[in-house]
Amino acid sequence: LTIAGERARVALPSDEKATLHVNERFDGRFRRVVSLPDDIDPNAVSHPHDAERLVHLIRFVAGATRAEETLAWAQRMVKRFPSNATLLSLYAALAANFHNVSEDGLDGVISHEQIVSLFRQSLDLDTKSAANFARAGLYHLDQQNFGEAERCLARSFRLDRTSGIVAGSLAEV
Repeated sequence: LTIAGERARVALPSDEKATLHVNERFDGRFRRVVSLPDDIDPNAVSHPHDAERLVHLIRFVAGATRAEETLAWAQRMVKRFPSNATLLSLYAALAANFHNVSEDGLDGVISHEQIVSLFRQSLDLDTKSAANFARAGLYHLDQQNFGEAERCLARSFRLDRTSGIVAGSLAEV
């Protein structure tokens, strides 16, 4: 991931008494290259919470052009921690996200039936995770499976009544 831009120099106040002693801000052009999480070997990840964080992060930084490669990496992470409910849910959400943005479809990589199965597994493994129920509910809402969306979103809302996204989505159903 490359971040590039330019930061303008901050103008000093025109007050005669103002003196700049140290300028700690960088100004001018900048370029930063950040390594994406899929560069990390899944076998090097020793804790399931670290795997969750990496899969969650990659959902936001990976582009659709690398969908198959990213899903393969995330699947290796899931195989490392197969009984982690949050990781299964995040992987299913990642796959669903790529299905939505991919022009050529990813049914050859992971089907919608497999995504539903992953969500079900995650909900069976952890029946008290509001976030897992919310992710599943939002997926079903996107697929226009309103009955399952309502069930998952209602359960999520019962577990955590502070989520505005869940409340709004539940009202949509």
